Amino acid sequence: MPIYNRFWTDPQTKQHDPARLTTLGPAFQVEISVPDDYAAVLTQTSLPIPQPQIGTALIDTGARFTAVDLGVLQALGLQPVSSVQVVTPSGGEVQGVYMCKLIFPGTEIPSIQPMAVSGSRLAPFGHTALIGRAVTVGIRNRPPRCGPPSERQGPGPRARTAECGGAVLVMAAAWRS
Repeated sequence: MPIYNRFWTDPQTKQHDPARLTTLGPAFQVEISVPDDYAAVLTQTSLPIPQPQIGTALIDTGARFTAVDLGVLQALGLQPVSSVQVVTPSGGEVQGVYMCKLIFPGTEIPSIQPMAVSGSRLAPFGHTALIGRAVTVGIRNRPPRCGPPSERQGPGPRARTAECGGAVLVMAAAWRS
């Protein structure tokens, strides 16, 4: 498992400044994008692939799940695939679960996809994502690659599906509204 080691420095003096960890928290850059298999479906259907969203991820060892800001997920055109009951400092609530790709630029941490994340309101707190304990499991137990997309008929628009580690992702052009 990769180890990520970071020293906090003062941007003006370029000197080590441990107090910045107190101010900023254990945070680092994250890039959030659509999973590669979904990007392939968008390409096959001549739809544009949304630009990755870059922001700050805060490591939250008290969180079981990883959460991504709802605005980021909406900017990527992603729709929830299920929901999950979460407990926040404000109380319990139901949040949508989205499949995305997490990349950690400038680190040895491998990208993770597909990654199930909950959609949460994080932007007011200055973060794009909260990295929960499930990410460490994702790094140690790399999910299998998704199988090839296949056609699915049913109510509503024709969709493509991909088998991803026991979960079936439904990827339809109608999701991109």
